[in-house]
Amino acid sequence: MRLATVLAVAGVLWSARASAEPAARLVYLRGVGTETCADEADLRQNVHARLGYDPFSSYATSTLIAEVRADGAGFAADLKMVDGENIVRGARALSTKGACVDVTTALALAISIAIDPLLLTRTGPPPGTPPEERAVELPAPTSTEPPAEPIYAGEPDAVTPPEPERSDREYAIALGPVGSLGAAPAPAVGLALGVEAASRRVFVGLEGRADLDASRQTDAGRVSSHALTGALLAGLRFGALHAAAVAMVGRLSAEGTEVAEPRSASALVAGAGLRIGVAVPLDRALGHDGKSWSLEARARAEVLGMFARHRLELDGRTAYELSPVSGSGALALAVRFR
Repeated sequence: MRLATVLAVAGVLWSARASAEPAARLVYLRGVGTETCADEADLRQNVHARLGYDPFSSYATSTLIAEVRADGAGFAADLKMVDGENIVRGARALSTKGACVDVTTALALAISIAIDPLLLTRTGPPPGTPPEERAVELPAPTSTEPPAEPIYAGEPDAVTPPEPERSDREYAIALGPVGSLGAAPAPAVGLALGVEAASRRVFVGLEGRADLDASRQTDAGRVSSHALTGALLAGLRFGALHAAAVAMVGRLSAEGTEVAEPRSASALVAGAGLRIGVAVPLDRALGHDGKSWSLEARARAEVLGMFARHRLELDGRTAYELSPVSGSGALALAVRFR
């Protein structure tokens, strides 16, 4: 990040904060596409190194809310200071066209100045920080009596237990319509419901799908089918894009009508292939317990190779044969939470 940006951060003025307040709660959020940004542990360590003490406490009255997000070809960060009465006492927006480390480094500096406005002009920790425990050295004993216990310069303040680190694990649930070709005698439509778990870029998921009846008229008669299937997914995310390997298994039910001997049958179907998709964030929110959720729109395309080619015969003639390859496309509305 350019020097001018860093100097601008150093000159941030936080209203209603004329003296240092050496403790605050930290809420740190990272949006989609910020996998290369510093995590919460790194950000805390950066601030700790600048101030010379750990300023974060779950018992502090003020809260710092920091959010980093992808911004076109670069990254942006928003920082707010909220006091104990839920009043915003200061805000700062940062951005860079370079690597995410530039904006998180500036964010650590802005947090340090928000907690300790005199950081750049004062040496040593501000008044009000916990005193360091030190023992007073005593002269060597001259008698046979047991040595006296060390005398301490004062009782240390109660130690604040560290906040548990927030997990990078996320969960999602998605629901939406799906259309397919090659999985039925005619183009089919249905509904898909999926759940998934993700950690950084890697995700796994389960999806259930129900296809409505799809039928067509053939020389041997009218053929229709519907299916219930389940799929196992495993893949990677690259910002808004994702790709996954898919393994599918289910049951296909078919029926032949308008012939002398109507027939119906069902069979197990299975296949495997590849899925690619994109997710567009719509909204996000932070809960009172520090957990966050986001709403996003998804679109995806999928190609499967089928392991078995089933046939339906009517009056001794093949009326329908399952295609060796099927393709599908779907839209979904998904909720992601951590």
